[in-house]
Amino acid sequence: MYAESRHKKGYSTEELDRIDTYQLIGGYDLVMSDLGYALIDLDHDGIEELIVGCPSENVFGANGGEIVIALFGIQDGEPIKIFQSWNRNRHYLYTNDFICQQGSNGAANSFSEILRLETNELVTTKRLWSNGIDADQNLLTYYSDDGNFEENESTKISLDQYYELNDEILSHQIPLPPLTPVS
Repeated sequence: MYAESRHKKGYSTEELDRIDTYQLIGGYDLVMSDLGYALIDLDHDGIEELIVGCPSENVFGANGGEIVIALFGIQDGEPIKIFQSWNRNRHYLYTNDFICQQGSNGAANSFSEILRLETNELVTTKRLWSNGIDADQNLLTYYSDDGNFEENESTKISLDQYYELNDEILSHQIPLPPLTPVS
């Protein structure tokens, strides 16, 4: 399945094929023929990471096109999974080789964050999130430019600011590189 990457960078078909298809596509209503892969050096360490993505904008709706389904790296000569998207946790490529992650754990608990890859680890650089409602039934929304998820150490923002910042984050998504079909 990943012949190009297997030969170029040590991603073994045997290792990657062990990933359950349902888990790889995160429970989305996809088939493997919807997916493609590409090699790209996101952290500029000279070792290309393997992106498994879905190029179809029709699969996920308005903000769902160009989703990164999974990202793999090489550690000690072996492939490792860095992250995997699923129904309520999506990843996109972002400008300047960053990654945008958006997720939700319910109506009053969602987040958008900007991540950078450092030696097969994701580091949060900015985070925007909602976490519950107050006594007046207002959504509690926060912003952090250091990736901190602690409410008492982050900036509480208005709902309008939340939507404005979220739109700003979404505006910096970039298309996936050309993908080789998986099937």
